[in-house]
Amino acid sequence: MEMQPEGYAIDKQYPDIIYVPRDVQFDLRAQTITWSAEGAERKIKLLAGKIYIRPSGYRVQMEKPAANRSWRLIGTVAEPTFCHKPSTVSGGGKSEISKPITDAHHSRPGLRR
Repeated sequence: MEMQPEGYAIDKQYPDIIYVPRDVQFDLRAQTITWSAEGAERKIKLLAGKIYIRPSGYRVQMEKPAANRSWRLIGTVAEPTFCHKPSTVSGGGKSEISKPITDAHHSRPGLRR
């Protein structure tokens, strides 16, 4: 990543990924991201097509959903799940482990971490 004087960083391999400090505030209405550093307020523009990642790995991006709805901030936190299915005899449900986990995705408005 390439550090910027304002206190954030841009990924060198994927320039659409922006690494922001821990204490950032996202303002969709003003389209800004703000934080304090060295006693001063720092600010960058919140842009569509960019992915902002906090040190915890929490990812925020601005998206416009289908059906011409208004822009919104989408936050994603990675929560791993360990999945173990022991080998069993015939009829033990081994095929269940190979099914997609798309039903395991949860979406809630206002989820904060």
